[in-house]
Amino acid sequence: MLQLPHKMWITSEIFMGLQFFIPKLHIYGHGEKCQYKYSFNYRKWSARTDREDPKWFWSHINPASLSIREMTPGAWFNALDSHAAHWNWHKIVRFGMSLLCNIQVQTDIYIQSIDSSLLSRLLEGLKESTLHRAFFNNLSSSIDSKTLEKWEANITAWEDDESKPNPFAEAKNHM
Repeated sequence: MLQLPHKMWITSEIFMGLQFFIPKLHIYGHGEKCQYKYSFNYRKWSARTDREDPKWFWSHINPASLSIREMTPGAWFNALDSHAAHWNWHKIVRFGMSLLCNIQVQTDIYIQSIDSSLLSRLLEGLKESTLHRAFFNNLSSSIDSKTLEKWEANITAWEDDESKPNPFAEAKNHM
């Protein structure tokens, strides 16, 4: 941060509140301890995200590299800016389909002809949520309530303070 202009600096209070993650396509190249600490899988409300959007953009822009490398810096910047603007416009246009999802969910109508990554991910998430909730309820009903309360307390304690034991880490068998 010291290499950035002073107006771009963030306070230590804000910095300490930041959470750092490793995108899902890269997390398994890291050690187990790192995976538990920086994986979206163990963060409340974020397990289904992959955060690999920059990778998708690079796959879109890579074919343009043959033309761009022959350009002057100004033309190069304009070409990349135009590609990025098109990419963002395309994403925003597809966001509109999420409004239709509200109608589908409320009316139980399923339209198969819609091609929207946001909509398809939301519908998949709703389906998976129902399956996981049923599995969770079935499993929870077979476990003593005091044990469940202890587990939930351990998870909440770790979410609030990562210096506490990680409840997701598998116990090591040292035999």
